[in-house]
Amino acid sequence: MEQFKTYKVLFALILLHINIKAFAVQPNFQHARQLIIPPINYDTFCVEKPEGKDKIACRIRNEQTVGFIVCKASIFIDGTISVPCRQVIADEIVNLKTLRAAQIRTVTFSEPQINGVNCRDKPNELCSGFLEEWVGNDRGRFKHIRNRISYHTVQGLIQEVKSFTPQLGLVATVANLRAIRNYMHMVGPPPSYRQICDLQGFFLIEGGF
Repeated sequence: MEQFKTYKVLFALILLHINIKAFAVQPNFQHARQLIIPPINYDTFCVEKPEGKDKIACRIRNEQTVGFIVCKASIFIDGTISVPCRQVIADEIVNLKTLRAAQIRTVTFSEPQINGVNCRDKPNELCSGFLEEWVGNDRGRFKHIRNRISYHTVQGLIQEVKSFTPQLGLVATVANLRAIRNYMHMVGPPPSYRQICDLQGFFLIEGGF
């Protein structure tokens, strides 16, 4: 119930769905796929490469409409559990497809996944990755919603989003977030819900999430 209340506060942001895609340069996945020829020197291949704990997002220098999401190492280790990078990438694609099938807006991505490339941190190991549309700072801001909920800083997130999104665009932002809330809040005897692990994404400057 507390989690539901937290999301309800987040949706107070919202105020016409604007189709950002109409104004954005479409990602050239075919060209990007042709450029991925291992071994890859990620320092020169990527013009930007923000990273998380286990993966990096490489903005391809010669096709900057596309990002290459690739593992740092061939095995993910979480306590006593180890999972191959190839499986992690496959699962991530399945999750994106599941959300899209439920009419949840996701980043545009390209299949199939790419296997047999050198890992970012362990170049002697083979990793996997996949291609997705690159959303630059001129189009949106990447935010970890899960962390904001965990750290009780949702109000700060609301103010941040309102600071760069025009009032009209907030309508689309709220609509997209409400769709996520509705997807997670299943109909049935309590507790009935779907969990989106590591909820994160781009708050688009023109509106939408």
